[in-house]
Amino acid sequence: MHTYGTNPLSALALMIGDTGNAAVRAATGLAPQEMAALVLVRNRSGCSVNWLHDRLGLTQSGAVRLLDRLQQDGLVTRNRTAGRREVSLVITPAGETLVGRGVSARSQAIGSLLDGLPAADRGQLLSLIERVLS
Repeated sequence: MHTYGTNPLSALALMIGDTGNAAVRAATGLAPQEMAALVLVRNRSGCSVNWLHDRLGLTQSGAVRLLDRLQQDGLVTRNRTAGRREVSLVITPAGETLVGRGVSARSQAIGSLLDGLPAADRGQLLSLIERVLS
C-alpha cells in the first residue's frame, strides 16, 4: 500500500496520466505529445502550427519537429493556405485510425483502474467526480 500523505488527488491524477499514456504508447507507439497533437489537429482541422504549439506548450521549432515526425509517418498533412504564409494542419485517415485506437486504449486502461472496487463504490466515486467536474 502506498502512502500519499495529504494529497491523494494528486497521486490519483498522476496514476491516471501514467496509465493512460502507457496504454496509448502500447497501442499506437506514439508519445503523449504526439497523441495530443493528433487529437488537437483532428478536433480543429485546418489549425495553424502557431495555434498547435500554444496548446501543446512547445516552442515553434519544437512543434515543427513534432509535425515533421507525424507527417513523415503519414498521420498529418500540411496545406499551404492561398495568399498566406501559414500552413493549415489536417489529420489523415491513418492519423484518424491511430487516434481512435489510442483513445480507446486510454479509456480502457483508465477504466480498469476501478476494477478492484465493488460496483457500489465505483458508482459513488463516479458520482462524486461528476459533482466536482460540474
